[in-house]
Amino acid sequence: MFSEQALLRVRRECFRPTDPADRFQKVAGGLNLMRYSEFRSHVRDAGWEFAYLAVNTFLKRLRLLRLVSDMITSVPGLQDYFVHNVYAVLRRAR
Repeated sequence: MFSEQALLRVRRECFRPTDPADRFQKVAGGLNLMRYSEFRSHVRDAGWEFAYLAVNTFLKRLRLLRLVSDMITSVPGLQDYFVHNVYAVLRRAR
């Protein structure tokens, strides 16, 4: 929905002012450019399952925004557009 340049500008101005990355590939720690739905598919296809899965956890202090985020990211067709970060613990599928 937004250009790479716009996303990195917001990231730099609001979240990571010391990271000079001007491309996704140059972000410290890396960005994989993978959609959330692709990530979930790769986990499943590799024979793993989620022991723990959370998205957009940086919103935990902003209660209303967190609630809206949880509602939007629970809709399969919208997840790819609104998941910002993922925290997961995986285990082999049973």
